[in-house]
Amino acid sequence: MIEFRLNRNKAAVPLYLQIAGQIEWHILNGLTEHAALLPSTRDLSRQLSVSRGCVIRAYEVLCLKGLCESHVGRGTAICASREGNIASAQRKSERKAEVECIPDSALPGSISLLPSHACTTHLPVTEFRQAFNRVLRYPGRLNQFGLGVMVPTY
Repeated sequence: MIEFRLNRNKAAVPLYLQIAGQIEWHILNGLTEHAALLPSTRDLSRQLSVSRGCVIRAYEVLCLKGLCESHVGRGTAICASREGNIASAQRKSERKAEVECIPDSALPGSISLLPSHACTTHLPVTEFRQAFNRVLRYPGRLNQFGLGVMVPTY
């Protein structure tokens, strides 16, 4: 079991990076076994008194570095160990970094589906903001649109 020490000062490193860094340190120093399961995100968030999203982001960082693998319903398992898999984990991390460095403009029509990394460059933000402001200024104009197909009538 990993003992976590979190610095909760506002100027400190974000909590998810602190959690990921401490787990990574334990993996790279051989203090955890290969294929060992990390605590569930719910359990660890309760234990550390942080949001579940914070723990999920920490696990995402570890997976992107190639140190862990996450499987829905099975949990997050360590896939690198001090004995041999660290070099392969580093190569895997470098490959993922190369893929992430491809700009969205290089892949026309592509949208990132990574959690917490939404890409909004393809959205017409200015036009949406203007339309939203018009509706807020003149809410009566919403009535000129008909009822949607999915709106139940009572």
